[in-house]
Amino acid sequence: GTAITSGFVNGNTKGLVHLSTTNISDGDSEVELTFSSSYDNYRLIISDLVPQSTSGTDGRIYLKRSGQSSYDTSSGNYWRTGYDMRSSSTTMNGTGIENGSNAQILGWNIDGDNANASSYNVVEIGGVNNTSAYTMIDCFSTQYPRGDSTDDFASVDYHYFHSQAGKVTNLKLSPGSGNWQSGKVLFYGYGES
Repeated sequence: GTAITSGFVNGNTKGLVHLSTTNISDGDSEVELTFSSSYDNYRLIISDLVPQSTSGTDGRIYLKRSGQSSYDTSSGNYWRTGYDMRSSSTTMNGTGIENGSNAQILGWNIDGDNANASSYNVVEIGGVNNTSAYTMIDCFSTQYPRGDSTDDFASVDYHYFHSQAGKVTNLKLSPGSGNWQSGKVLFYGYGES
């Protein structure tokens, strides 16, 4: 038909363009993704993400700017606002920090020893090629269990401001400690033409 609204149309790509799929193997320490000048905005869909840690740990995102040899991990590089909630609570927990050294995507530690442990995460990254602006990151996550020994479900809606202006070239997904046990990362760029 002729009513195509996304995908490959007459040599152009519009909307979400799938760039890569990374299957996380037991023992992987990180997933590294590279941004390109072709897309200013990106989406990650991270499913079945579980760390190896049996005492529980969270998931973290780090950014690398153009000209840097290492990732931004200094305190104060990631500011957060948002909220999180657990299934045993009847109220949301407002959260905000200005001294973060990473963008945390899981609201609580998750126990890799739990046979049913899992999480689903959608991360949006905006304006990676703008050399004079700050990069914004939105994280939406659900996880089970919350914590290393509690039988509780949790969700977060976190928004980050990367306080170092400049073009961003890479993203790294790492557990707070130890290695990953499992997961899949779908990486998309937003096509504009």
